Amino acid sequence: MGEIMDTAKYFELTRKREHKTKPRNTPLPKAKRFKLEFVVTLKRISISTLNN
Repeated sequence: MGEIMDTAKYFELTRKREHKTKPRNTPLPKAKRFKLEFVVTLKRISISTLNN
């Protein structure tokens, strides 16, 4: 009843490409350790300046 068609045959009949299963956009890179340490350092500096 529902035969799977070859991709070349599908394109030949419909002139459409098969949908891609991979997402098109890539995930954002993870925050690196030095960036996280920098934020912690900034927080420490801002807290220490507020206390003085």
